[in-house]
Amino acid sequence: MSKPSFFSILLLIFCAFVKSDPRPDWPQAVWAILPSPQMLQEGVVNKYYFHYLSNNAYEKSTDIRYYAYELTTADDLRLTIYNAGLEKMSELDMQITATGIMCRRIVQYLSGKAQETALLANTFLSWEPDTSNLIVITEFGEMGSEYLQIQQTSGLVDTTFLHRPATRVTYQRQRDYTYAQGEDQHFESTYTDYFVAGIGLAERRYTFAEGRGQMELVKQMSRADFATLRESVPKRVGYIDPEQTLDAYGYFQPCNDPNSIYDYYNGEQKAAFKSGKRGLEKALRSRIDPSFIAGESGYLTFRFVINCEGQTGWFVTEMADLNFQSKSFSPATVQHVYKILKGLKNWQAGRVRGETVDAYAYVTFKIIQGEIVDIFP
Repeated sequence: MSKPSFFSILLLIFCAFVKSDPRPDWPQAVWAILPSPQMLQEGVVNKYYFHYLSNNAYEKSTDIRYYAYELTTADDLRLTIYNAGLEKMSELDMQITATGIMCRRIVQYLSGKAQETALLANTFLSWEPDTSNLIVITEFGEMGSEYLQIQQTSGLVDTTFLHRPATRVTYQRQRDYTYAQGEDQHFESTYTDYFVAGIGLAERRYTFAEGRGQMELVKQMSRADFATLRESVPKRVGYIDPEQTLDAYGYFQPCNDPNSIYDYYNGEQKAAFKSGKRGLEKALRSRIDPSFIAGESGYLTFRFVINCEGQTGWFVTEMADLNFQSKSFSPATVQHVYKILKGLKNWQAGRVRGETVDAYAYVTFKIIQGEIVDIFP
């Protein structure tokens, strides 16, 4: 039997590569704004922190959003958005076309119930400089309705984001709420999206009449890992196993049933540092020794419990690199920051229905080349 020629081998390798390439036959522009083809095939979830700052700097907050992407057919993409409690907020079925991304269906969720919407205009994003237009009307039964219009005001503009090639797109958004009882409301805002090829939406910057906001990507995970997270903690996304904490053998105890700890966003008073974000950041920065974080980069998150007496404990960590993938910080870095955070005493308990309660909390450090560039919430 004769040996295969060199060119035959090259042909076989090429054919195998083409066959295994998971990239759908979409316009090239789409790959500048979406996660990688392999991620979409498997399903990928982006975790974001959403920061808000009022114009007078008095009101500050940070919330969590999860954006889950998956291919449903060769040309169709589904985006499902979840809140901090891993509850569905909305679901968008989209079709990739030669001219842009078109919405085929949008569902919004209210108290876990699906609210179908009417699409009056369905262009989610256009590849061309001319504007796209998305108009959605959602009926919330006896409560009222929402009119949402999003207009794309720029094409896909080449830029950089964290020293990487990126794509920028700007929009104007109008929201009108009509209530069966109470005063109707009108909101306008502009926002700019920054996309990184292979990652997707890396950051969104909002401008509102009353303040500004920023939605920042902090972690990417597989769809399978996200499903495991939802299944393992169906009612408490922040659940912490007390036997797997940094202070597992300490004296901290919640005031009430450990299985009934509230999430940080519950109640009329959130569990938080008493002097607010500015006070927390000042306290941490004044105590952290820069030598312990020298050379480190990524997101270092400490999750913990603030009990009804304002005491903290049950600290665990989550870590990701600047590519939003899991990583490990040095034990010396983790222990140094943990001891400082654990040593702070100025915490207020959450309050639900007039009573102080145990609640989960978190603090995230964004570190770039040994410098803490942000602390949130």
